[in-house]
Amino acid sequence: MKHDKDSYRGKVIIINDRPSVGKRLARRLTEMGYHYTFVQTVDEAADLLEHADFDVVLYTPEFPVVHRKAYIAS
Repeated sequence: MKHDKDSYRGKVIIINDRPSVGKRLARRLTEMGYHYTFVQTVDEAADLLEHADFDVVLYTPEFPVVHRKAYIAS
């Protein structure tokens, strides 16, 4: 997704196990000028965060922290 400098607001990672919720958030974020990446597990997010920078992390707080990668420190 391309954004010009004036409309690009930042990169957001959405972590949610329900694709329907992710789609709604993604649609709204796009309207607001954000670039987003959607993943369904904390492990996917941890792998991605090792190689990419994001300005905002949106997640479901109910996700259990069961894997060492699940601890996402800033």
